[in-house]
Amino acid sequence: MFPQMLPQEKYIILSLLKHFERIGNVRNPFVRLSEIFNYKYSPSQLSNHYRNYLNPQLYLGDLSDEEMNFIDDWISHNRTGIGAIRWMTLIEKLKRRFGLLRSENKVKNYWYSKQKRSRNSCQRRRRSSTSSRTSTIVSATIPISMTILPFDPTATLTPPLYDDYTYQQRQRNYLLPTLECDFRPKPDNFLFEKFL
Repeated sequence: MFPQMLPQEKYIILSLLKHFERIGNVRNPFVRLSEIFNYKYSPSQLSNHYRNYLNPQLYLGDLSDEEMNFIDDWISHNRTGIGAIRWMTLIEKLKRRFGLLRSENKVKNYWYSKQKRSRNSCQRRRRSSTSSRTSTIVSATIPISMTILPFDPTATLTPPLYDDYTYQQRQRNYLLPTLECDFRPKPDNFLFEKFL
């Protein structure tokens, strides 16, 4: 979780990033910022916070209907082979098309909330269609009986560190020679020879 950032820290980040931009070609600016803040924030936290909240070019208003339609169309045509979405490319296309820089969080929140709404509506439709097909059941009260079981001492045991397969694999790697003890009595020849 990202710790709460003070206004002074936000000002330092913005002023240093402007300074780095003026210098030009600063390698890993967010790593440098993380060092300046004595690693209070990781470089990825700083980068993410800047891209989604601190960037002065961000437009923080709601998405327009045209932008929403553009996002839907772009994602449907430009998903990768494994279904991944290149969010930064989409944000660049949105900026070129509509002239407004949107935060990655805003675009992702729109897309994933839309997906969740469509999943929920499909599930609701499925539930309503199955409930209309089933006949009504007269509810009957079922008596509840409680039985108190004696305390199970194994209930408080911690689970094993390894499952059986892992344990067997580990045992195979570290086989030690076994010492077999023979507990059968051996005839004592020494006593017999002494008394004979």
